[in-house]
Amino acid sequence: MDDSKELELEKAYLETFPLLRHLAYHILGSLTDAEDAVHDVYINVLNKQELSEIKNFKSFMCKSVTNKCMDVLKSAQRKREVYTGIWLPEPLVTEDDPLNILVKQYTLSYSFMFLLERLTPIERAVFILREVFDYSFADIASFVDKKEPTCRKILSRGKKKLSQLDVNDHHDKQEVDVPIKDDDVTQAFINAFDSGDMNQLLQLFSEEIIYYADGGGVVKVALRPLTYKAVLQLFQFLRGQFQDKQVYKMCKHQINGESGIVLYEHDVPIAVICFSIENGQIVNIYNQMNPEKIK
Repeated sequence: MDDSKELELEKAYLETFPLLRHLAYHILGSLTDAEDAVHDVYINVLNKQELSEIKNFKSFMCKSVTNKCMDVLKSAQRKREVYTGIWLPEPLVTEDDPLNILVKQYTLSYSFMFLLERLTPIERAVFILREVFDYSFADIASFVDKKEPTCRKILSRGKKKLSQLDVNDHHDKQEVDVPIKDDDVTQAFINAFDSGDMNQLLQLFSEEIIYYADGGGVVKVALRPLTYKAVLQLFQFLRGQFQDKQVYKMCKHQINGESGIVLYEHDVPIAVICFSIENGQIVNIYNQMNPEKIK
């Protein structure tokens, strides 16, 4: 490949990288794996002998990244079956992301990312391509090497699975602004936790609350989902553990486009906490404490 062609290819890659990374993240649930997948695809493109056959670089890369991610996800799902405890997605702190405009337009909430784990790789890829990135069924069929009617059936099957899961969430890509009430609930949680006001925490928690934590087998966490009484006991314990404000602090951040919390120890993030909120109460807590997933 001559230098001019390589520079042209690199320019096209840099222009499409934000989209490719975001697409890969939503299919894999891991930003680290997403960046690796996109990089691997690009390296393979550089090694191709027939670059002239690539008529549309963006479409070619989207197709290649989608298929690469489905392959990675098949392997990852087998590993997640023997994962220590609950596997939660890697959170995306969106307010600090240099690709903020793209992130706001195309990011699913953390709770919905968690739900996507119930889908097969092909169901997840088709759902993401159609519902998040708004690709036509013709494009999707081309990307995943299926016929259009088959892709429609795959999407319908995936949606049916998701609709059967009881969780409060909004995945409409047009919803950019975080509802004020959700932001207020997050701040109220921080205030109650910092002050040790368990009565205030009680008011924030729905009686149907479920708590999920991911320690990756490295950090000690609950290995199964916790319900109301166990959640109350847990936070009473945690309040005692993290009461030293010289060492620990909770800060509100935008996580996957919604209001969430990062817990710091000596200014180093040690946990990312996300919520599902319904009618002003917390119905799900997702506590990511796996050091490999907190950057």
